[in-house]
Amino acid sequence: MKIGLVSDTHNDQRNIKRALTRFRQEGITIVLHAGDVTRASILRLFDGLSLYIARGNMDRDPGLRPVAESMFGLGRFKGLHQLTLDGAHIALTHGDSYQEYQQLIESQVYDYLIRGHTHRRRDEMIEGTRVINPGALKNPRWQSASFAILNIATGDLAWVKLP
Repeated sequence: MKIGLVSDTHNDQRNIKRALTRFRQEGITIVLHAGDVTRASILRLFDGLSLYIARGNMDRDPGLRPVAESMFGLGRFKGLHQLTLDGAHIALTHGDSYQEYQQLIESQVYDYLIRGHTHRRRDEMIEGTRVINPGALKNPRWQSASFAILNIATGDLAWVKLP
């Protein structure tokens, strides 16, 4: 099973559309968004996908939760998602709380911890948990804009860097 990973989209419609085009080409139907969507109106771009959104520190639009829940289902917009996909235990968070981030790793419950916030690509194993940050689709810091595709069955991670 392949899933799409995005974070820190900050309303960048152009780059979101580029990521979604690639996901659809790959047959990806599940997307994990590690936060900082920022505006509810941008969620319409994800229509037709199964989207989980971790609330980011810039997600202050009061319409985000109701729009996310009406489009994707109850509980699709929250601070922490704990998912099991294709047998893998996954935590999805924005990652702006260092304490929460450390607790998730130290719990040794998760195969994957998907996070955002830093705007930097990351893929490393920490205490038995694979920590992945797909980077940022807008305002990348010191790196090009990016997103990722994770094959849960094989563990393969493909970075897609945007010019």
